[in-house]
Amino acid sequence: MAYLPGLLTLDYSLKAAGSKYPLVALTTDTFPAEGHAALKARGIPWKRIPYLLPSIPKEYTDDPRLHDCRSKLTPVGLTEYQRVIQLDSDMLVLRNMDELMETELDGLEVQGRGQRVFTASHACVCNPLRKTHYSKEWIADNCAFTTQHHDPQAAQHSGAGPKAGLGMPNGGLQVVVPCQAVYWTPRRAT
Repeated sequence: MAYLPGLLTLDYSLKAAGSKYPLVALTTDTFPAEGHAALKARGIPWKRIPYLLPSIPKEYTDDPRLHDCRSKLTPVGLTEYQRVIQLDSDMLVLRNMDELMETELDGLEVQGRGQRVFTASHACVCNPLRKTHYSKEWIADNCAFTTQHHDPQAAQHSGAGPKAGLGMPNGGLQVVVPCQAVYWTPRRAT
């Protein structure tokens, strides 16, 4: 239920920005009936998705919010859609961003083996709160956001390349062409 206020705000901000694409809330079995009632009351469609967990259990005592992160892989398997933009429920849209639906990505014909399988914003790895359980590499010098431009004006229209900083994507904003072959690809031993 903690995600609901952000989700309702995200829906409102998308509509206020004039997006022509509907928000579909992705919920797991942990989302309560009261939350679904609130979505229904506001006309927000929702889709139940599986709660994804690692095959090897991991403890997230230091940062419990990371326990939910694997479910952000679900959009890759939503093949009933031609394209999915995953937005975290704590995001606020300030202007229309429908152009993300037209971002150049590989088509289904390459089955996830191309150079542009998905796009995402960079993960911020500055670690300004100095959390000790974060990787030692998570410092401002390795962050794509702090190293992308010396010119703040250029940063407004040109982002850092995919290999900038540690080259880690942020699952909170990703654009994917769903592909079942990619979503269900078994892990191979190396």
